[in-house]
Amino acid sequence: MIDLSFLKYAGPYLGALATSCGFIFIYKQIKQNRLSVENQARGSIYQLSHSTYKLFIDRPELRPFFYTTKQLPNTSEVHDKNLPNRDQILAAAELLVDYFEHITLSKNVINKQLYDSWIKYITQLCHNSDAIQVFLKENGTHYTNEFKHTIQKQ
Repeated sequence: MIDLSFLKYAGPYLGALATSCGFIFIYKQIKQNRLSVENQARGSIYQLSHSTYKLFIDRPELRPFFYTTKQLPNTSEVHDKNLPNRDQILAAAELLVDYFEHITLSKNVINKQLYDSWIKYITQLCHNSDAIQVFLKENGTHYTNEFKHTIQKQ
């Protein structure tokens, strides 16, 4: 007959081993879930990016108001039919700012390198575009403090 009395001493060690294996399994699941959430956030950002840039493909006359220092017209009246009016430009600014806020609020679900590169791009556009600056001055209360603080501190 086999003496199994040693098992009463091994019980706590086996319990600790089983608990450790459980923690390792949970850690791997959390890491996998984090990666999945990060991929979803990245996909969402790029999908919004394509939608936003489609605006500039469809309406290339808007682009200089965001990617150059072209000033926003003073009124909604347009004397040249080929130029956008102030309201159209501010609507495009709103679309961009909403998109930028989405990226800013995704800070905790995308990796730091990607986030930092987006923030550099966002702050550069926000600082250089008269249209975005005017839009934020008129509508800044509609956006989170986190977003406004992020674009101001850069």
